[in-house]
Formats: sequence, structure tokens, C-alpha cells
Amino acid sequence: MTILRLRNVQRVRSRGRTYYYHRPTRTRLPGEPGSAEFMAAYAAAEGEKALPAKPGSLGRLIEAYRASPEYAALAVETRRDYARVLDWLGKGKDTPLPAMTSRVVYGLRDKAFEQHKRRFANYVVQVLSLLFNWGKPRGFVQTNPAEGVAKLRRPRGEAKQNRPWQWEELAAVLKETATHPGLRAAVALAAFVGLRQADVLALPWSAVTSRRVTVRSQKTGMTVRVPMHSMLAAVLETMPQRSPIVVTGQGGAPFTASGFRVELRKVLKRLEAADVIRPGLTFHGLRHTAGTMLADAGCDSRDIQAVLGLATLRMAEHYTEEADRLRRADDAIARLEAATRARTDTAQAVKQDG
Repeated sequence: MTILRLRNVQRVRSRGRTYYYHRPTRTRLPGEPGSAEFMAAYAAAEGEKALPAKPGSLGRLIEAYRASPEYAALAVETRRDYARVLDWLGKGKDTPLPAMTSRVVYGLRDKAFEQHKRRFANYVVQVLSLLFNWGKPRGFVQTNPAEGVAKLRRPRGEAKQNRPWQWEELAAVLKETATHPGLRAAVALAAFVGLRQADVLALPWSAVTSRRVTVRSQKTGMTVRVPMHSMLAAVLETMPQRSPIVVTGQGGAPFTASGFRVELRKVLKRLEAADVIRPGLTFHGLRHTAGTMLADAGCDSRDIQAVLGLATLRMAEHYTEEADRLRRADDAIARLEAATRARTDTAQAVKQDG
């Protein structure tokens, strides 16, 4: 079967390599057209029914979980993230559940790392653990072989993903996007409300008032109501309302996720080339920027949790702990300065008396 005989398949050449995507769902199709993995992904994207997994297999557990009310209740973005991992795990759907040991899970983790790097590999461990914990009370498995499997640590010296933007970098990007109101509004919403990209691109004007921004997170389902920051208000006040959606492209139509990433990347690359910003800025890094700025301003974990709509307090403590370390370091050196200054003054006084 050739690519020309398959509907809804897009062929893309990038950096000397060929990639295939399912147009309606924007799903990446692995392998070559006609291969088993390609056709399985294509069939799933087209909504065709695959052969049912064998009883007692990993595939049967995955099928049962995906049909469960717990899976249906997940936020859209979370379900999309889980689906990517479950689709990848589905390649080994015939694996008998009794054969799923911690050793096998380590093997899957390492294979995921080879194919998709560290973050995806750790997500595989997380989703497998969730899957087995779901299956235990339902009689699929007796134990959770993913429990205790270590996640891969970030190599020492490797730059953090989605690092917080420096204030000068944020100011530079806001200035650079002054002629592109949609991009500018997106950056400001992420920096001063802490919104994720999916929520920014879907935000309607009806959710914005002069006093606050109200958003129901697509990832967690949690609703946050954040007071309007003056700098965000200044950006939004100058925007033409050409659509029910706040963030739009130059033509007035809402962005697609990929289209938005492309446009923002152009701006960041331009500023990197001019040595105005450091490499490594991402849009999601603005959410970390919001948390960091709140912590630096003296907000505690519950304050940050309320603004960012974080599911747990522990997630917010990541920001306050770093800010607290900085404040403690500043205070410690200030006290050391005072102590050494006092000793110097005393020594000089003794020398003069002598």
C-alpha cells in the first residue's frame, strides 16, 4: 500500500528526513507506509477497530482502562498525554501481564528513552504505575511492577527544560511583539496569569474583565480566577477584538497550536540572533516565570497554588523553596558582611589605641 492510496496522510520533509502525519488528528505516524506500526497508528487515527487484545495481556488492561469512567473523567489535555504513552505501550499489547516485572518496566523505560528521550521515558513509568494501580482492585494484576522503578535524572550540567524567563527577556519579547498583538497578549497572559498554551489559545474575551481573568484549565479541569495585573491590562487594552478568542493571528483568526509555536519561535530566534535573549526560552517557561516571580515577591505556596491552579501544594513549593534559598543566602551574606565589618572596626580601634 502506498502513501497515495491512504487518505488523510500528510508527508513532511524536514532536515533530510521524511515524516508522516494523520491530518485530522495531527497524529505522528511512525515508520514507513505499509509497515505494521504505521498501519496500526493509521487505523487508530482513522477510528478503525483494531483486533481486540488477548485476555490477560497488557493490551487488554490498556483497553479496559481507556474504556473506564476514570479515563473519561480526565481533562482533555491529560487524556491526550496519556493516550500518547498508551499508544506507545500498545505496541507490546500481547505481553502477558504475569510477565510484566520491574525488570521489564526498566526495559520499557530505557527503550522509551532511546526513542523519545528522558521526559517521555519517565512518563512511561508514571503511566504504567497508574495503569497497574487501576488494574489491581479490578483483578487484572496482583502487584504494581512499576512501583519503585527509578525515573531518569536530568544529567548534571544539562540545561533545564522550560526555564523561567529573566525579566529582561520578558520585556524584550513584549517589546518585539508590539506589532503582533496576538503573540504579545499570549506572552503576557502566560507571564502574569500563568496559563498553559492550550488555555491561552482558547481563552475567550468573555473570560476577561477589567478586574480578573477566569480560566478553567484544560489539563486539570480546575478553575482559576486571577486578578488583572496592570501590565497585562495595558497589553489587552490596546488589542483589537477581531474574534471571540483573545489570541489571534495577524489575519484575525485563532491560532492552531503548531501555528502559534512557529510564530513565537520566529520572534525568539530573531532575538537570540541579536543576542538580546539567551537560548532555551519556551512558551511553557512563562508559567515557571509566573511562579518564580510570585515566589520572589514573597508569596507562599498556597498563594502560588491558587494563581497557577496547581493540583498539589508540593508543586507550588518548588517555587517557594528556590526563592527561600535565595533570600536566606542574601541574608546570610549580609550578616557576614556586618560581622566582618565589626571585627575590622574593632581591630583598627585597638591598633589606634596602641
